[in-house]
Amino acid sequence: QQQQQQQQQHYKSDCWKKRPVISLLTKPSDPGYPGAGLREFVPFVTVLKDGFINADCVKDEFFVHGDKFGDGRHSYTLGDVSNVSIVHYAAKVPKEDRQPMTQKVCFKFCRTVPNMQVFGILNGRECYCSPHYKRLASDDSPCDATCEGDSTTICGSKTKSSIFVMHMCGETQGQVEDSQKLSRFVAGDLINRIQLANSLSNMLTREGGRQQDIFSKAGNPGAAKLMQRARNLGGALSMTAARTQNLADHMKRLITKSEKQNYRTVSEIETAEQLLDEMADAVKQAKSARKELGKWIVLARPGQEKLGAAGTYYPMMYFLNKQYTSSMQTCTGDPVKTAIVGETMDGCATACDAERGANSCVAFNYFGTGNTSLCFLLSSFDKAVFYTKCNKAQGFVQTGTEIKQRGSSQSNIKPWKCGKVGRPFQVVNHEGETPYTEILALKIATGKYEKMFNISSVKYEAWGIGKVNSCAINPADSKMYCTMKLSKMRRCVLARIDDEDVSFVARVKCGFVSGTFDAGGNLYYNNNKQLWTIYNAKSYDDNEKPFSIPDFRKDSNFPVENLGYDIATMEADFDGKGKATYVVGLKDSSLTMVRISSNSYKTFKLKATGETAEGGFGAAWNFNNQLYFANNDGKGVYQLEMDSVDLKAGSAKMVKVGSAMETNNNDGLGCPKGVSPFPPVLPPKPKSVEWMGEKLQEKEEELKVNFPTVQEGEGEEKEENGEKPKLGEVHCMIKLSKFADTSLLPRKKCKRCFKTLTKIDGCY
Repeated sequence: QQQQQQQQQHYKSDCWKKRPVISLLTKPSDPGYPGAGLREFVPFVTVLKDGFINADCVKDEFFVHGDKFGDGRHSYTLGDVSNVSIVHYAAKVPKEDRQPMTQKVCFKFCRTVPNMQVFGILNGRECYCSPHYKRLASDDSPCDATCEGDSTTICGSKTKSSIFVMHMCGETQGQVEDSQKLSRFVAGDLINRIQLANSLSNMLTREGGRQQDIFSKAGNPGAAKLMQRARNLGGALSMTAARTQNLADHMKRLITKSEKQNYRTVSEIETAEQLLDEMADAVKQAKSARKELGKWIVLARPGQEKLGAAGTYYPMMYFLNKQYTSSMQTCTGDPVKTAIVGETMDGCATACDAERGANSCVAFNYFGTGNTSLCFLLSSFDKAVFYTKCNKAQGFVQTGTEIKQRGSSQSNIKPWKCGKVGRPFQVVNHEGETPYTEILALKIATGKYEKMFNISSVKYEAWGIGKVNSCAINPADSKMYCTMKLSKMRRCVLARIDDEDVSFVARVKCGFVSGTFDAGGNLYYNNNKQLWTIYNAKSYDDNEKPFSIPDFRKDSNFPVENLGYDIATMEADFDGKGKATYVVGLKDSSLTMVRISSNSYKTFKLKATGETAEGGFGAAWNFNNQLYFANNDGKGVYQLEMDSVDLKAGSAKMVKVGSAMETNNNDGLGCPKGVSPFPPVLPPKPKSVEWMGEKLQEKEEELKVNFPTVQEGEGEEKEENGEKPKLGEVHCMIKLSKFADTSLLPRKKCKRCFKTLTKIDGCY
């Protein structure tokens, strides 16, 4: 039975929710369709049922006394009772066309017989169709005869029938359309991950190869070996992406095929059923492949940067010879995982902090000599190398006085399927005679949006759903929340939404244009004049109808002008007063940030510098505390360079990360816990950090006196393009809390010290 249920999974779908099996079994003697089985028909022409499920094992009165025309006609007694007859497979199908009997063979015959609700199989091979069934007194023996054409399934016994209930709760076309929707969602996410994996692979391979050549020539085989690890990871990512691409292409072919499918004849229905099986199998494989590819992506780019994390790590030479604290330096040892690409020094430090346990991370190498950075985490030390003749960059070593340290409801709505890698979505409202709202997903490789699903205007026609906006996914319950206008009720509400249903949470004022959640699940929504907050939004129950829900219209708000057409939150310490939540919006070249606090909110207006664009930004996305904004005029997607935010100077830098087509009447949303799906574009920026504060000040004069001086051109080994790596771009950073006041100089009885220390009077 279990095998049979699995085999027929696409028949059942969700339709039993509308017409439960139990409702068909409680009255097996129900008269059903008078005249059923009495009229002439041609089998295998018109499909009338689209699924079945095993219902019972009985000695069936309809098999014994319900055959009006066949071999059992002399025992027929149902004429005066219900005026129906069963129909035998053997009576309608010529002997030369009959197939070895299975549950599926019997179903495919009976589903084309008018007015039949069940089919039965007796003694492994006798198939009949019936408008209903009725149990006769019998023994308690089971149905134990295997099917003639499938020995793994049961087809009655010598005296009893296996009874199967057929249903037409939903058409096969509807099932195919549902499968299309799911397939598009999974395939689209898969394609975005493939594109990101290929970008990361190219960066790892290119930078790994380039820097491997640099450090091989500079007499540093340990660093060169690390670069080989980066290249290996790049190769693994590329191979995984290539395998996954084949599956994505297969899914696209199935989706295209399903869009051309017809449902008029038996052969077309059978083709559609086979297609459903193929699509279900492809989705299953794709989900597994998506998960596997996500693991590789997160391995190469953790994407969980915390500002100020590098402040707890000190350069290797601080623990070996403070005179050379600011020199270029590398270290090797037991690796933790593999290479990381495209992270800042804070990002590498955050990744190191996250690795705890037996193989915990105590240090990391940071390499930023090209267009992107590489870093490698270590759990122990082996070899140390430092260079004495790399030009000293201004401001790399700073004292503590010169720099600031940065550091549910009972809802039936389904959670959003958030994975390890995020995906940028938009809600778009279409006006006209038949207005509707659709959810789109950005294809990062092309900058175009593809449809995920529509919010059903027909299903909720009684309320007139429209102007869906301020949408966001709550990290506390992974559910989608939006504000919307119910035109036929003249009210606006906050609702939870999935691909099938809408459920109502509260009444709100009308006119909202943007919304977002913070990491704690607090909702912020804005109308470009005020900012409202709903704390712990998941704690509010919802209702299938927009009645008996809380009223938030009179809640207090914070006045803020022109916050933006969409907003996102980030956690950071931008003013030296500790980490805080900031609500951020972008409009033209103006970045507005609202600091959230328990006392009063505060607004900061910043000038967006760097790469930016004029116009509105109607989609904002937060992926693991990294903020992105899409321009409504089709001018691209821009990332906020987090460590460029300067509240005192009133500026912050934006960097273009990709393209996005023109949209309007829209709002962005995404899974905030996912790693950014956009390829890293920020250049390497080894940042100044505070190392030991007062202790460094005590050594300041010693550093100035003893640091080797370099004449112009001395010790330089320029790359082919003439660009020489700068100081601050190659460092081994060690966790201070593990080795405070400890010398790591090589010595025999020190297990945690370096084994060798190499000084190179030159520069890589």
